[in-house]
Amino acid sequence: MEDREVTVREATIFALDNSEKAFEEFRKCTREIGECFDTGRDEEAFAIIKETFYPGVIGLAQFCHSMLEMNHDVLGKELSERLCSDLAQINELLTNVAKETENGNFTEIGDVLRFDFIDVIASLSKSFPEIKEAFRTSTKPSLDEY
Repeated sequence: MEDREVTVREATIFALDNSEKAFEEFRKCTREIGECFDTGRDEEAFAIIKETFYPGVIGLAQFCHSMLEMNHDVLGKELSERLCSDLAQINELLTNVAKETENGNFTEIGDVLRFDFIDVIASLSKSFPEIKEAFRTSTKPSLDEY
């Protein structure tokens, strides 16, 4: 972004515009983690989870939570419910990953990330352009504050 102050609307739209690149990174990362677990490279898989996957998921969840918390009125009922459902699913998947880690089911972790998590990413990937349009067209005055 330019070196100037931006409004809430501009910052949100910018993040949404760049989300597909982040989603593709999640897809690549989860495939790589799954492959590592499948081939017995567990340490490498956990390093990717720690260094790349978790920070990305936390950032994504915080972004979505902020949109829901501060701008649910902009999103409307349907988008808010969908986003809330996706966040709940992310939380459930992370809980499953933690449980499978404790149980030593590393291949299952790879499968959860490769398949189930990717389903959530697909849902968010579908919702984000709609969210962008909601922010673009909203008449909420606080979106244009710096």
